[in-house]
Amino acid sequence: MHWLSKRNFPHLIIADPQLPDLENWELIQQLASSGIYKNIPVMVLSGLSVEETEEKCAAYHVQNYFLKPFNPVDLVNAVQLLIENKSFDTYYPMKAV
Repeated sequence: MHWLSKRNFPHLIIADPQLPDLENWELIQQLASSGIYKNIPVMVLSGLSVEETEEKCAAYHVQNYFLKPFNPVDLVNAVQLLIENKSFDTYYPMKAV
């Protein structure tokens, strides 16, 4: 969150909500409720059950999720598809001059 607090704008966020430094879905929730970051695509890597993961992802408008263990090739393919199909200019509320 420190990097984001400096108003950096990533093209995509891949998050693991079970990381020890985060309180479950706190980062995902903060991104979803943020006026600045809420339109940046989020992918989740989850060790939860399918039902729990789908429920959380739907609540926070997560674009895609992968259940652990997952095939890294599938993750790379999903990122490539997202990049090819999105105009990232629409995600940035402020442009650098």
